[in-house]
Amino acid sequence: MKKRIHKIAGVFVLMVLVLATLTGCDDASTIETSIIINKDLSGVRKMDVVIDDTVLAENFSGTIEDITAVVEENCPSELTWTYDNSTGANVYHLELAFLSPEDYENKVDAILDPEDEYEDNAEEPKWVVMSSSDSVWVNGIYLDENFSSEDLLQWMIDALVEEGLVDSGDSSYVFATGNTSVEYNSEVYSVGSDAYVNETEYVEIEEFHYYTTIKGSDSFDRTIEMVISAETMETNGDAIKTYMDSVVPSGSSSQWTTNDEGYEVFTVTANNLTAEGLDAFMKAYFGNEETTVTIKDTSYSYEPFKMKNDFSEEIDYSNYLASGAWYSIYLEQYLKFENGYELDEYVWGDETVENGYVLWDTDYTYGTSYFDFDFQKIFRVKSIDIDTKMNVFGNYKRTINLEFDIIPTEDELKIIQERIYTLLDKQLEAEAKLDSTAQDEEAGENSGAAVEDGDATEIELDTEEKKDVNYEKEFNIRIDASTKKDKFVLTIVQKGDESEIRRSTEALFGDEGHMEYMADYGVMKLKYDVAYREELSLYSFASDRTEDCVTTYNITLPSGVKFTYTTDDEHVDLSGRKIEIKTDGVSFSALATGHRTNFAAIAVYLLIVGGIALGVWACFKMGWFNGLKTKVVEKAKQIAESQEEAQETENATPVQQAEPIAQTAPVQEAQPKAMFCTNCGAKLVEGALFCEKCGTKVG
Repeated sequence: MKKRIHKIAGVFVLMVLVLATLTGCDDASTIETSIIINKDLSGVRKMDVVIDDTVLAENFSGTIEDITAVVEENCPSELTWTYDNSTGANVYHLELAFLSPEDYENKVDAILDPEDEYEDNAEEPKWVVMSSSDSVWVNGIYLDENFSSEDLLQWMIDALVEEGLVDSGDSSYVFATGNTSVEYNSEVYSVGSDAYVNETEYVEIEEFHYYTTIKGSDSFDRTIEMVISAETMETNGDAIKTYMDSVVPSGSSSQWTTNDEGYEVFTVTANNLTAEGLDAFMKAYFGNEETTVTIKDTSYSYEPFKMKNDFSEEIDYSNYLASGAWYSIYLEQYLKFENGYELDEYVWGDETVENGYVLWDTDYTYGTSYFDFDFQKIFRVKSIDIDTKMNVFGNYKRTINLEFDIIPTEDELKIIQERIYTLLDKQLEAEAKLDSTAQDEEAGENSGAAVEDGDATEIELDTEEKKDVNYEKEFNIRIDASTKKDKFVLTIVQKGDESEIRRSTEALFGDEGHMEYMADYGVMKLKYDVAYREELSLYSFASDRTEDCVTTYNITLPSGVKFTYTTDDEHVDLSGRKIEIKTDGVSFSALATGHRTNFAAIAVYLLIVGGIALGVWACFKMGWFNGLKTKVVEKAKQIAESQEEAQETENATPVQQAEPIAQTAPVQEAQPKAMFCTNCGAKLVEGALFCEKCGTKVG
């Protein structure tokens, strides 16, 4: 179809030239063009501008020397030129030599658009499409251009008008396109002013199938199936088999088979290829350097347990299918993943085929195909166990154990460790930057100059500095990765006070969280109120986890603490001085309150009581209480003797009967008898319940 359109365009151009000749354009200079293309697609474009004396006299205001001076001054560097009048006519030979189609197109672009103004110009950009092949699949030349030699010499016309050698109204008639031809492999093809040649012959290939097994970030299996019709094999089968056997890459296996539909299938397989080996395999199979396979690590340092990669492949079919071919090849791409690797979770094919392969993509190609996908290996957290202990001095030891569902290889384990240490490096760099900013601000204050936000010194640790960092000492942290007993467990041990724990937590997890022990402490209080608050997020480490993943967090405070209340009864259990948190998430917050027995105050009180007792005992031992004892005994004897005398007196006095009282005599009340304490003998106040002297209860 395209060839037919170009033929019609050629007829149209020929009619225009005939019309121009009939209307007097035979007085214009002619441009004869010859494009010579070599087997390697290097070549030269020759353009001869012919100006005879009649044309010179009728269309130019100056002499041939004036025209030559204009050409010499304005000829683009991409062109070479010479002048010749040996045939009686004035001929300017201009040549554009090129080493490849790309070189040709670049030079044409530089001549036609030296200031790269196509974006602002409504005129269509110019192109060159050129290819050739000489194989069992295709042979011949293909060339497609959308510009003429007159376009390439527009600079000459403009310069002649500017110098006044040609009238601006006649500038479009200065040159007329003459004959244009293309020469390739000793064959010459006559073409129109916009060169178009399609002299290619094809042996059709029906399909290419690609089977790729991703076994690691740098380990692949690749199988290529080329499907050819029985008719094609009958026509050129021997040559095709000879050619295909010659392109089998080293270390690969190959075979010819016939499928159920009667098509011949040539299969080539290579196993355990690195990314570099896969690239070399594809280059060898397709026979060109334009075919490339690139594997790029797209992982993030803040996601140490994700191995993300981008697989990008470009395949050039020029040895099987030249540019301008009238047919296309159908392509199918199949993928299979092993050892925990998977396709990007957001773009997964839905058609599973034999042997675990997934049909990922289909396409048609007319010369080049592109294949791209992201794959990854995620170490998902299976369980999280955290144990935090606080000692009596307020220092902590936090142990975090993360168990994963997949065991990494030695290389993957090294990568994980390196990424974790990179997180610590970034924390050091951030702290160094803050210190530098503070120093700059202090220096600015001392000098009177303000420090702008963008003026802070950038700090980045170099490789040697990173090697010298002792992370265990710098962050008071220890990181161990173990793959024992068919388990992959990462253990992180943090030590220090609250600020040190927050610092290492921020470095590893991107969020310092919160850790705070609060107490209404009093030196001599036997018991005081306490509270403990904890906020922690492990999302950066455990954003990907198994469905049954459970986080268990145990917090143990010093002896004497007893928690009685928590704000989260659902996930938090209290047991004496212990707090236990269970959740299926990786971020949690807990607040528990209670009291703490002050053993120090108890000890102080016991010391005081013990000291008093010891002092009393010492006084007795030293006889300090002997005199007091004698006085007490003598006083007791006196009290006892006085009580005995009083009792005897009471017993010796006879009881006299009262004489009858006359009825007319007034009745007199008896006087109350004085009472004495039975313990100390002191006189008691009337109505008293206790002796005022010794405190003995009366009665």
